[in-house]
Amino acid sequence: MVRSLAARLGRVVLWTNLTLPFVFLGRETYAKAKLERSDLFHPAVIASDSVREDARRYAIHRRGLIDSLLPDGHAGTVVTHADAIGGMAGVAWMDLSAIGLAAGYLSERIGSGGGMLGELVEMHERGHLFHSNHPELVRDLMERLPPPVPGSYAATSGTEHFAEMTSEAYRFVVMNDEFFSPVKLPDAQLMDAERETPGTAGFVVYMLERFEAEDAEQQRRLLGTARILRGDPRPWEPIYAALDAQRKDDGTLRRWPKPSWASTMRDVHGHLMLDGGIWSLTVAYLVWPSTLIARLVSPI
Repeated sequence: MVRSLAARLGRVVLWTNLTLPFVFLGRETYAKAKLERSDLFHPAVIASDSVREDARRYAIHRRGLIDSLLPDGHAGTVVTHADAIGGMAGVAWMDLSAIGLAAGYLSERIGSGGGMLGELVEMHERGHLFHSNHPELVRDLMERLPPPVPGSYAATSGTEHFAEMTSEAYRFVVMNDEFFSPVKLPDAQLMDAERETPGTAGFVVYMLERFEAEDAEQQRRLLGTARILRGDPRPWEPIYAALDAQRKDDGTLRRWPKPSWASTMRDVHGHLMLDGGIWSLTVAYLVWPSTLIARLVSPI
């Protein structure tokens, strides 16, 4: 009985590791073909004048600072209609290393300081791309953080938690003039944000140390509060180092490299482990042999 069960489990593991790598390779090939389809990504498919105007305004007023904080994907960022990306505001294609943004609300103002909703969506998706390129670093960090507030978007999964940390930090650092409440000091609001989405303060530290705000005194106070809320800097140092390794002489960040089959396997395994559900963990353990080979082929 025991021998029979062991034999069946062995066959499941064997066939899983023989088939899933080809599935992921096929996903990468399909994603590349999808990006090249002009009927899906060509601006002409954005039929509405208002949607086209939204995309135009976003391209004009989008802050270039984004490119100095988190890298874009190898294939870049495309703006299309929401139907092309499943009705979502944005999407990160990990196996393609690209981002899709839905036109229609990108240039929507957040307060009166000039910030746009599309910037937060773009930062969130760039957080997903960081996770895709450094799954082990993200997993090690997330294991040290408490869970988000139940019911929040960050609580959807570990992957969304990490991405929300980046966009919330951007909201504090760059959009502080329109985000901060007139009845609460920025420090108090950052404390609230850290309770709802733990890890936000760690990215606030990263951004404030690399971005010079107009109000130097407020930046100094907020940076001090963020360092206290972040706590021990050692779990964050590999994250900061990985980002700074992408930095060019002009201060902007190089795009992430073109993903390979091995990096796709490592990324999928890392996301499965971080999501933590029973099904995700089961699949993650089943494909562990293939993931080990991927780590040997592509250790970085």
